[in-house]
Amino acid sequence: MASQQAGISDQQVRHFRAQQRRLLRLMLAISRFHQRATGMGSLELHILQMLAERLRTGGDDPIARDLAAELKVDKAALSRAVAALAKKGLVEAETAAQDGRQQHLRLTESGKESARELDETAQAGNRMILERLPAGDREGLMRALDAYIELVSRAMEENEREIGQRKRGRPKVEG
Repeated sequence: MASQQAGISDQQVRHFRAQQRRLLRLMLAISRFHQRATGMGSLELHILQMLAERLRTGGDDPIARDLAAELKVDKAALSRAVAALAKKGLVEAETAAQDGRQQHLRLTESGKESARELDETAQAGNRMILERLPAGDREGLMRALDAYIELVSRAMEENEREIGQRKRGRPKVEG
């Protein structure tokens, strides 16, 4: 097997997959908890967080289409989530003057306050988790998470390209 040729046993791969599934279940449980606590879905919370981060870093109000791509959701899902946030008075969309098909998204004052409160709660929760980890292990965890996210991101991009090639009837290109 290819995994054994690379020095990785099938048992290690199975354990890794099992841990990924456990992590996914935990992340889904956290998402359900946040939904009950805030009345917002996971996508709505992500949109709020991303808009707040853009505001903190001095970035421009994002275009809805670009935000959908960044969040890896379709435009319809983003539109529904933005509509729900707008109905709650947290986000507003402004049609771009130069292109009426584009909508710039921004937080309302209420949205800024909600995002600030959510950020403080998340910071406190994450601090509590990190404090339970020995100080010497924290940096290693951060490096491992960074590496894992980079590897998964690259794998997803490769899979998306491969699926796109198959849909267009092109043979898979190795390399």
